[in-house]
Amino acid sequence: MKKIFAILLVILMLNGMFTACSGSTNENTDVTTPTPTSEPIENTGNEAEDYEFRMPIAENAVLSYWTTFGSTQITSPAEKACYIEMEKRTGVQIDWRLAPSANSSEAFNLMVMGGDYADLIAAGPATYTGGLDSAIENGVFIRLNEYVEKWAPNFLSRMNRDDATRRQQITDLGNIAYFGSIQNPQPAWVGPMMRQDWLDELGFETPVTYNDWYEILKAFRDQKGATMALTYTGFNGISESMHAGFNVGNKFYNENGTVKYGFIEDGFKNYLMLMNKWYTEKLIDQDFYTRVTEPFGASIDMMTKGTVGAFDYVYTMPHILAAMSGDPNYHVKAVPLPVQNVGDVAHFRRVNFELGDAGTALTPVLLEDTERLEIAVRWMDYRYTDEGSELITYGILGESYEYNENGEPQFTELVYKNPDGLSFNEAREHYGDMSGGQFYRWECENITVSEEELAAYDIWGQADGAWVMPPVTLTSEEGSEYSKLYGDIETFVTESIPKFITGTKPMSEWDSYVAQINKLGIDRCIEIYQNALNRYNAR
Repeated sequence: MKKIFAILLVILMLNGMFTACSGSTNENTDVTTPTPTSEPIENTGNEAEDYEFRMPIAENAVLSYWTTFGSTQITSPAEKACYIEMEKRTGVQIDWRLAPSANSSEAFNLMVMGGDYADLIAAGPATYTGGLDSAIENGVFIRLNEYVEKWAPNFLSRMNRDDATRRQQITDLGNIAYFGSIQNPQPAWVGPMMRQDWLDELGFETPVTYNDWYEILKAFRDQKGATMALTYTGFNGISESMHAGFNVGNKFYNENGTVKYGFIEDGFKNYLMLMNKWYTEKLIDQDFYTRVTEPFGASIDMMTKGTVGAFDYVYTMPHILAAMSGDPNYHVKAVPLPVQNVGDVAHFRRVNFELGDAGTALTPVLLEDTERLEIAVRWMDYRYTDEGSELITYGILGESYEYNENGEPQFTELVYKNPDGLSFNEAREHYGDMSGGQFYRWECENITVSEEELAAYDIWGQADGAWVMPPVTLTSEEGSEYSKLYGDIETFVTESIPKFITGTKPMSEWDSYVAQINKLGIDRCIEIYQNALNRYNAR
């Protein structure tokens, strides 16, 4: 069951990487961005410093909340202990309006078309076609700037804690369109791993360069019988861990303020040449392009039964894989992203931004009643307090969590060693929530993680990730033009890369490959992303 949790966790965390569209092309307006202040914020007669302790927020208030939902454990978020307790504390009852996760986009579009809005909507930057500014302009979301200045000092404090969080939370036009899922910066949580027991047995040190990897993979193939010594993160032959050392990014990347498209750069050509060599020598999974349903290019059985020697995976998984292997000597450990020369620094790795794509927007139905609008904003703000975020993340003190010797919250065995046989993820569903706008404490994930597994953060962090594209937004016009251009480019690239690696498309065709991408309009796509990056940096 822990395997299921790990995979679900991967999918949820991957959502931290997002690129969305925003609405208007205007660069400068009279919209202002809230800034931190040491002066008390006006809260209808209550100082901001008193807000956290002003409970209940209201008496017998009801707010409707639209969200997608799917669970095998409970039938509604209303059953979660955190929301039962939150209603007691705040005096606000939530009328949950649930849509199935399987067709969330369709359900959202139907709600928008019908105009039958809930007070609050689970929404993020990519929820509304055209982007957040368009959602405000078209009357789907409320612009929150003025209201959070009045009634959400805790949210503002989290948002304004650093420039990166502030830029990610506001739009190009300076709007606050939703309450985002703000979290402390998390280091790289996925990256390359190797069979450490094999490295020890064969006498290898931890690999640093591609040449180190080459020698190790050959030994895995020849001496350990690994039929796929290395697997890919994706079936299309694009592996951020493998091409990071050539300092070219996946799709568009930000090289010191200049946008480039990685798949036409010379560095990516060199990566493909190396992968072709490794593929020809049967060091790489010979059927990688067929593994469409495997998020990390191989099944658990392949990883644990001696078929695979190196692969990308999540830092929380080594002890779980060891338990599933049935081999007392099985030992998987994180290794650095390979580089070309000792001392090189790769500028790419997995980056988890300060603002995830989950969040909560408020809808214009609240504008009809100022009192209910204030209640909604204050209810959301409570989720950004220490007390409220602890409740939403961990559940009930003394039951689902307690404080450790350092005064930090951590789950109890009721959650991570559930007596009823529930997995960690299944048990958590009864107590906390990872969706919607809140201050999310990702550190809660580390309750079952060993010190060696936590060391993966530093190991993968040797690559600095400095050239990863931040979460920029396109205007609706840009998004429309980009979609028309990039659809054909993406199809061509996705078809070509595996062919270069397997040799069915010889590297002598690289120049014609680049020429075709140029012909399809990649320069304009780069220009669109450059404009978006410039706006992002100007926020």
